[in-house]
Amino acid sequence: PSTLARARRWLLMLDAATDLTLRRPGLALAGAVVALALAGLALARMRPETDVAAIVRTPAGATLARASETFGLEEEAFILVELPDEETPEDPARLAAFADALVAELEDSGRFADVRSGMPLSVDELFDRLVLPHGPLWFGDTGGADGATPERLARLLSREGLRDQLEKAVATLSLPGLGELDAFVERDPLELHRPLLARLQATRGGFDARDGGRHLVSRDGRAILVTASARAPASRASEASAVVAAVSAAADAARARTGEHGIRVGGTGAHFLAEESERIIRTDLIVSMTSAFVVAVVLLAFGLRLRPTTVLLICLPTLWGSVVGVGAFVALRPELAILSLGCSAVLIGLGIDFTIHLSAAALAEPDAGDPTARVRAAVRSTRGALILATLTSMAAFGAFTTSRQAFLRDMGVLTGLGLLACLLGALLLLPPILAARLGGGPDARAPRGLGAGAFARLASGRPGAVLGVTVLLSVAAALILVLAPIRLEDDLRDIHAADSAPLAVQARIAARFGGSREPLQIVVEAPDEAAAVAACHALEPELQRLTGGASSPLRARSSVASVLPPIDAQRRAIAALAPLDPARFAADLRAALEEVGFDAEALAPYVDAVAGAVGPREPLDVARLRADGLGSIVDRLVRTGADGRARALVLVYPTDPLWAADRRAAVLDALDGALRAAGLPPPAPPSEADADAGVTTASVTGLHVVSAESAAQVALDFRRVSLITAIAVLVVMVLRFRRPTLVLLVLAPAALGSLFTAATLSIAGYELNMMNLGVIPMVLAIGIDDGIHIVHRHLHHLGAPGGISEAARRATTTGVVLTSLTTMVTFGSLGLSRNQGIASVGVLTLVGVGACLLLSVLALPAALELLVRRRDDDDDDVVTASSG
Repeated sequence: PSTLARARRWLLMLDAATDLTLRRPGLALAGAVVALALAGLALARMRPETDVAAIVRTPAGATLARASETFGLEEEAFILVELPDEETPEDPARLAAFADALVAELEDSGRFADVRSGMPLSVDELFDRLVLPHGPLWFGDTGGADGATPERLARLLSREGLRDQLEKAVATLSLPGLGELDAFVERDPLELHRPLLARLQATRGGFDARDGGRHLVSRDGRAILVTASARAPASRASEASAVVAAVSAAADAARARTGEHGIRVGGTGAHFLAEESERIIRTDLIVSMTSAFVVAVVLLAFGLRLRPTTVLLICLPTLWGSVVGVGAFVALRPELAILSLGCSAVLIGLGIDFTIHLSAAALAEPDAGDPTARVRAAVRSTRGALILATLTSMAAFGAFTTSRQAFLRDMGVLTGLGLLACLLGALLLLPPILAARLGGGPDARAPRGLGAGAFARLASGRPGAVLGVTVLLSVAAALILVLAPIRLEDDLRDIHAADSAPLAVQARIAARFGGSREPLQIVVEAPDEAAAVAACHALEPELQRLTGGASSPLRARSSVASVLPPIDAQRRAIAALAPLDPARFAADLRAALEEVGFDAEALAPYVDAVAGAVGPREPLDVARLRADGLGSIVDRLVRTGADGRARALVLVYPTDPLWAADRRAAVLDALDGALRAAGLPPPAPPSEADADAGVTTASVTGLHVVSAESAAQVALDFRRVSLITAIAVLVVMVLRFRRPTLVLLVLAPAALGSLFTAATLSIAGYELNMMNLGVIPMVLAIGIDDGIHIVHRHLHHLGAPGGISEAARRATTTGVVLTSLTTMVTFGSLGLSRNQGIASVGVLTLVGVGACLLLSVLALPAALELLVRRRDDDDDDVVTASSG
């Protein structure tokens, strides 16, 4: 009783407020303007969060964030330079000249930190900074990769070995057609570079490319790949667009400089995908939502028999409520995940329902009295249903606050506040607008039935048949879902445009060069850099086992182990060098050079450098490499972060692209096994971060891993959120309607509509993804709202003389039809989007809301008709018994 008393007091206060706005509309307008101004001030403080790794928290995302902070990682752009298809002969020289011009233009653009079209190290850098001063240290492997063992090193640097090797060098130089890498023989006749080059081949990223040359040229000689590291991440839409524009401008400038206007240039990578998605989604949303809004206004004008200008006026409270709701959220917390702003469309779609139902009730009986009285009566007849619909929708979206994902929690709170504001707009701001526009003329007519009469006659005339068909369809839908349940999207390409240009470039890169260009990243975290390097060396044999074969999961890998031999191997090489006297060795080398025909005088710097390399020395480490001018290379692979932890970056290149879940899982399982075999555990959870202080850990990350984890976590959250939503809505329904039969009837359109939607999508082959999962609560909310309005009308008029009037029936059914049709038009238009993710949102909304609408206007009235007949039969039995 106390709860009911409080509810009545709130309703009385609401009635008083509505009466006040009807008597003094200027006061209502002033209050609305003040609230709107405050919301505007709050919105000015809004700080949208666009970083996906920060919005969707996953272990791989946290690892990627730490690695990005330490290494300054920026997503790379991959640019494919190709000869025209109609040109059959290969011409690598033309491509190389164009690639050089393109690289120069990209460097001049200022958008890229690094641009390269070949090996990370130039030939001169490789020779002068690694081969000459440190070449012998790569001969310490006991396994003998390329025969680079300590024993071979000792034999090579002996008097006999020097002469044998130099004679082989002379024979090699006599062969025609040397590539640039084999031309090392001229500068390094002892071929101390061979073991190092074998390791550095991995830095090509696993491409099947031509050997030699400083460009990465495809085997067929018709394409060159240019890699550009952007200074700004792809997570910012403006930066992604700037990067794509810079590549396009550089390509045009390179064509003008070289005169090669026929050469084709295409780009791919995170920046190109982000730019394309943002551009297509923005264009499609503007076109579809604008056209849908126009269609919705026309639809409302036709259904409610109002002039379009009046329809625009009655929509203002909904727009006001949406802005005020978002402003209230931002006032509480300025940081807002950009994904959560997508619910603003949901707000408008649900908030306009309040306006439609109240307007339809006010227009139902144009001759019932003066406009103010009609509006007041409409408010009192619909307020209960409107408030209950708001509570159920808020319960549905309020369940989002239990999610572990920040953007879902934001979406729940933001939608709840917005719906509450839209309800206030409908109950306080809409009444004076309606009273002013219903004073006569074309805006004072009853709304059209929109087929409501036909539906009502069908449901009332044959309720058993309607319900029988509904039961049969429900059983069929359940069987379909048992046999073919809806799956979560596992191919990330299916949330991009079907004709995506960046994806097409990726396919051409794979066809020309083989393998996947998008690497996965293994981030090693250790107490210091020496421990991080040691972990990379421990991991190297395991990665080598996974690399190179036709069925191997990896095509290549790259880490600090590519440019720095293990300490133990270096010590073995140094031990092999110990017997040598540098001066004596230099004399023997000069003599051997002269004997086989080399110009010993021209090679004097080489002789001195090698003699210095074989002298007494300490093992090579990353500090020495930095001192030798290789910091730009080393710092990409090993660095100490701001938190004092050292990190090493290992890039692994999958043999196949990782878009599909089965391939992604196979590669990740193999890498997890490699980490375990190398004795590298994963990082501790954030709550136990101190446990990693003295431990070396490693984990796999990358865009594919973060995307897959995000989708899995969001799907898990939605399962939990859906369960909590169902419980919360059930509690609200029980508190309002109490009787189990009425509760089931209210929930039936939403429950069965969701069932039919799932079965339809299963038959059509649609899959759920991160973009369309958010539609499910909206479909549930609309379905439940339809049931609430129809059952509430039934109860409201049940005890009235003569039962439910035709005008009341038409007003409610028209409102249900119009609210569903406007939502279907608004969101269903997205089904025409080029972006497959956005299109799936439109299709899911169209099917889901359409199913709920049919159930609300057919099955639910049929069930209510059976209840009325049963009650009448019971009453007749009582009368008959009394008479008897």
